Amino acid sequence: MFGKDTDLGTDLTKALQGMSFPANKDDVVKQAESNHADNELINMLKQLPPDVYQNIPDIVKRAASSDAAGSIAGKFTRH
Repeated sequence: MFGKDTDLGTDLTKALQGMSFPANKDDVVKQAESNHADNELINMLKQLPPDVYQNIPDIVKRAASSDAAGSIAGKFTRH
């Protein structure tokens, strides 16, 4: 389902369907798990800094700028 030809924002939109923002990191991870998101995406979310996220673009931005999450997020960028 996920891979090099997927878009992180699209994948997160699916994984976080039903999420109310703002939301903290733990709530974001729990929502992705309850929506049966891909394990690689869940692992990326777990590596995000503990913070309150305003929306999905905020998560994408933070994932790209976070060293640990950024390496995983790179797998979701469209080539």
